[in-house]
Amino acid sequence: MRQRVLREAVTPKLQDGSVTIGDDISPSGAGSVVIGSSVSTAEVADGVVAIGRNLSCAGAASVAIGEESRGDGDYAVALGGYAEALAEGSIAVGTQVNVPYAWTICGLPVPRDAWASFGTPVKVWDGTAAPEATVTLTHTDIGQPRAWQPQSLVREGDVVVPAAGGPYAYAAKLLFVPQISDNTSTTGQTEPIFQDYVASENNAIWWHPFFAGLAQKHLFELYEHQLFYVTEIGFLCTEVGAVTTGARLSFGTVDNPAVVLNDVELPGPYGSYRMLRLPIAQPVGLTGALAITLTQLAAGGHCQGRFYLRGTVVRTRG
Repeated sequence: MRQRVLREAVTPKLQDGSVTIGDDISPSGAGSVVIGSSVSTAEVADGVVAIGRNLSCAGAASVAIGEESRGDGDYAVALGGYAEALAEGSIAVGTQVNVPYAWTICGLPVPRDAWASFGTPVKVWDGTAAPEATVTLTHTDIGQPRAWQPQSLVREGDVVVPAAGGPYAYAAKLLFVPQISDNTSTTGQTEPIFQDYVASENNAIWWHPFFAGLAQKHLFELYEHQLFYVTEIGFLCTEVGAVTTGARLSFGTVDNPAVVLNDVELPGPYGSYRMLRLPIAQPVGLTGALAITLTQLAAGGHCQGRFYLRGTVVRTRG
């Protein structure tokens, strides 16, 4: 039986501190470790770890381990055969993740700052059944977002609106690593040129657009043959201004937005780090894309945070 031997790849350029073993490997950045065959990396992407066959690891400081895995987002991690971490900061174990700063294990998501600005659905677990769990959705503002101000402190996730108004609000994503910084920044002297469909960078702050006001919808999509028995929805406040009147919402599916709750008040008290809860007395199994729709904004001040869904997911077949 012929023995297979790993050999050091012949690459156009071996960067400082990098290790490359195998064949058909493209050049990688400094401090990278690449072992395997038919591996695609990027010479400008430093700190890459790629192990396996027929894989891609093009993001800076990304990791891809397993046959045909892809760690193409910066700081992304893809583990297992055919795992794909395609967005910045995403983690995929045996599945695909294309939402920034979300992670999924074989289909079970725990989205962090998933900038699904235009209602991009996030898939839920594909198992047979799950204990009651809580899923959080995209960070937003359900009140009156503050206007952008020059020379003001900005934290990760802060929401502002341009001075000129418009249909979009903008959430801050900072170009810092939380483990080595306080993850705050300060706005510049002049207002950035806010873009409608792509993030706008100003003073090391990226402003990500999403539909503001009553135009915003918060979606959560199930796989086929799944039921989600939602026992409670609500809002997890992170930072709240002088809110005088609470928000109102409907909850159901994209096809029937008010099938569970129809224009009900999101009860207070409103305040930073408060949990605003709406228990559902008689849960029903929902399928497809679930939707939370605001019917009235909180008045008097800003109200930043995330909607959440709590309940049990059941696979109806297999």
